[in-house]
Amino acid sequence: MRATAAEIRGWMGLRSELRDRSALGVLPRLETKSFQQARLLVGPDRGRGASRLVLAVALVTVTALAVAEWQASRRAWVALSWQADLGRFSLALSNMNLDAAAEAWADAYRSAMDADRDWRGPVAVAEAWQELVRRAGNGANGSWGVRKLYLTALARAVDWADIDGVIVIGNALSDLGDLDEAERCVRLARRLATSASRDGQRSKLEALESRLNAALRQPDAESHAW
Repeated sequence: MRATAAEIRGWMGLRSELRDRSALGVLPRLETKSFQQARLLVGPDRGRGASRLVLAVALVTVTALAVAEWQASRRAWVALSWQADLGRFSLALSNMNLDAAAEAWADAYRSAMDADRDWRGPVAVAEAWQELVRRAGNGANGSWGVRKLYLTALARAVDWADIDGVIVIGNALSDLGDLDEAERCVRLARRLATSASRDGQRSKLEALESRLNAALRQPDAESHAW
């Protein structure tokens, strides 16, 4: 069971209270001769040291669990955040409110960059940007930035050994005309593919390879100069 923030504060308050009471002399010490003799035999100092060690370990464990819980909840919140921002983006775009759409897109971009383990965020934000510039009538604007978003997503997908993500990004880079990076995606996906890979993953990889080979056979096939 994970500790709540209130429980952690309770632990810290208890430790502070015990320390203060000891300093004030509220906790009596039995410093009689018989106690001194018994202490030599039983070794209560060692017992107190062990108790302090157990308490310290418990406090560290509780704190680590609380931090892990906070980090997990933050990641979940950030993931939901960029999706919610893109929901506002789609609504604004459907109403042809380009200013509101651009503002929502900027919020989604920040949230997706904060979600540092999720490749889907940068891909979704890149696709949203391309849709925005199409609606604005400027299809050539922002291609370099879109490519950077895809490469950020690619690094995350590779870190997680997510072959599906690598294939999605490879197709996106091919659409963008970056055939060099699309080829790199194919090579990375091949390395990630194992005997345990699903049939659907293998077929998607084969489709990407076929598509890329066909594009490279075109007479004017060149990767854009970035």
